Amino acid sequence: MNEHDDGSSENSPGNEERDEIGEKRELISLMLEKEKHEELLQLAFTIINERNKKLLNDAVDAVRQVITTHPALVNKSQVQLLVDFLHEEDDILRANAVLALKPIAIHDADHVRDILMQLLELDKSPVCKEEAIRLLAHIGTKFPGKIRELIPILARNLEIDSERVAKQSLKALRVISKEYPSQVEKILRKALETVEESSMLEAIDELLSDIIKRRELKTFDEKKQGRDDEEEEIIPDIPKKGDHVHEELPSDP
Repeated sequence: MNEHDDGSSENSPGNEERDEIGEKRELISLMLEKEKHEELLQLAFTIINERNKKLLNDAVDAVRQVITTHPALVNKSQVQLLVDFLHEEDDILRANAVLALKPIAIHDADHVRDILMQLLELDKSPVCKEEAIRLLAHIGTKFPGKIRELIPILARNLEIDSERVAKQSLKALRVISKEYPSQVEKILRKALETVEESSMLEAIDELLSDIIKRRELKTFDEKKQGRDDEEEEIIPDIPKKGDHVHEELPSDP
């Protein structure tokens, strides 16, 4: 009998990796439970920097849970790491990153807006553009003046091939129209002359009708309620803790 056969499989690289991943997941859960926010963020962003695919969802979800109520705990370089996930093909990972950025976008609106505006100018990915516009619209629910300059860019997006980008752009224009109805109305009427897709034309007509109705009513309470409803639609507060899916670790035989 070979003396190295007995128990050698227990220390194989695969088993060691599974043990390490399991331990880090347990540590993340414990830190969340004990509310060790700063230590947890340090661990989570270390994992994000290492790009460990088996732990990325856990790390980003942990960041989301902490900064939902403590957005001031992240620095600008960490914000950029989260923004980088807007290119992510994994829908769950990208959604968690958007949710993590949601409170930061309000807490540090100018910085996040500038990053997202740059993405719109330079990035060609429809997925990335859609998420950037979603977050910019979220900023607009609280600070419409900060995204006012987006109006012509969003109007041009109504004509592009990506249906998701076009729809998200129209949602953002709806948000801006709460405070700048005449500017949005003017540019939407021009869009009616150039947009060809029938469902988008119908959506533009609907928004124009809403703008006209709001102008006729001119009630503060209705404007406020409309803005709250729109904010909820832009970035719903899901998934909740434990809802994300990660790769299951196989048990040792």
